[in-house]
Amino acid sequence: MNADPERGFLRAYGALVALYPREFRDEYGADMVQLARDACRDDPTWLVAGRVLVDLAVSIPTQHLLALAAAADASSHHNTAHNHPPGTGHGYDGRNRGMGALR
Repeated sequence: MNADPERGFLRAYGALVALYPREFRDEYGADMVQLARDACRDDPTWLVAGRVLVDLAVSIPTQHLLALAAAADASSHHNTAHNHPPGTGHGYDGRNRGMGALR
């Protein structure tokens, strides 16, 4: 494999990983770049880049929404936990519902 396209892809991917929320990026960013580097050893760079772009298009907004939900959860617990018991529809009741909860 020609190292120049791979090197350029990995540099661009590293820059795109910076678009994730800080906590997510700090925990997973280095592993994500290493996984992409390893994938380039097994598959053509164009194929890895295609997979990665699809993943980034979905996972970056998802992680930002989850970070916002976590921040809202922390805020609602601080502001409403004393007034409303869990499960009453006021604030977040502590159950992880994934993306379906945002609909």
